[in-house]
Amino acid sequence: MNDSVVILKQLYEELGINPTVSEEGMSGVDKRLILQKAVFLAQLLGVDLGYRYNWYVRGPYSPDLASDYYRFTDLGDYENVDFAENVKERIAHVRELLEYQKEEHKGDWLEALASIAFLVTKSNKTIGQAKAVVAEVKDHISEEIRDKAAEVLQEQGLI
Repeated sequence: MNDSVVILKQLYEELGINPTVSEEGMSGVDKRLILQKAVFLAQLLGVDLGYRYNWYVRGPYSPDLASDYYRFTDLGDYENVDFAENVKERIAHVRELLEYQKEEHKGDWLEALASIAFLVTKSNKTIGQAKAVVAEVKDHISEEIRDKAAEVLQEQGLI
């Protein structure tokens, strides 16, 4: 089995995310959104997993990542990876970002965080421009969540 799939699965477990694409009580789209945005944020924080992202309907999206998380069911038994201490610290930082918002808004929170970060860091938008794009194309995300996401990203030095 590909080592990158093992590392990815273990990253999700370290983040407290059930890596199964289909999870009871959550739509497949919502689950895949969480899987995508968590890895984008991990990479933004320096956990280099080698996934490339493009802008998509729900924000940053990596086709290669999607292919890998569908391979979890084929994983079987595997030996855990021992993450370096600096990687563990970065994973803990991602976990803090994930836990910042209440559970009922987790998808919107991650979509706002990842989308604003992507637009600022990859598309050279200002923070104001990024928030405006998110407001325009993602009207399901409240202004409060957009503003808080931008604030947290700035406080953390990510944008």
